[in-house]
Amino acid sequence: TTAPVYLLDCGFLMDGGLGKLKAEDINRSLAGRQANVGCATAPDKVILSGAAHAADLATELQIMMAIATDSALSRPVWDRFLSILPQRRRTIDSTPGGVLADRIHEVTAPGDHRVDTAVVDAAPLLDYKRIQDMWRQALTDTPIEITIVGDVDEAAAVAETARTFATLPRRPATANEAPDARRTDFPPSRKTYTF
Repeated sequence: TTAPVYLLDCGFLMDGGLGKLKAEDINRSLAGRQANVGCATAPDKVILSGAAHAADLATELQIMMAIATDSALSRPVWDRFLSILPQRRRTIDSTPGGVLADRIHEVTAPGDHRVDTAVVDAAPLLDYKRIQDMWRQALTDTPIEITIVGDVDEAAAVAETARTFATLPRRPATANEAPDARRTDFPPSRKTYTF
């Protein structure tokens, strides 16, 4: 993704429901099934992961595909994310480890806006539509890689993948990288950093 990773907050993606279903409606429809989806972001990918009983594999793949293609990215969920930013900042700044984790990019990836935590402090100034566009780009401008592990029938896994993700329009063969995505500039000389 070319977007700042720290603004691609998975809560915005996962808690906002779908274009046609609210998150609580999805949860109700899954009652009695063992299927759940988690989310993580990295500078080069969005990762949807989950765990399901073999009998619920089809449901698991359907949920993942729906999240990847029809997330509502709702305004109330974004507003909730903004409301917790002040407390999040206080928590990060309350321990040496938190401060180091928050500021280490200044040494390891200076100038790379994708890992610059300062963008989080500027989040309230961003246009909501821009955040939606960042998520949509992150979910659609890269290839999809599917890994299924566990006690699952291989033929069933292939068939369920064919019924879900294989029906999507063709994706690019390689990720749409930001300019200079594979370049970083380390400090030219040794120095002492104070965080």
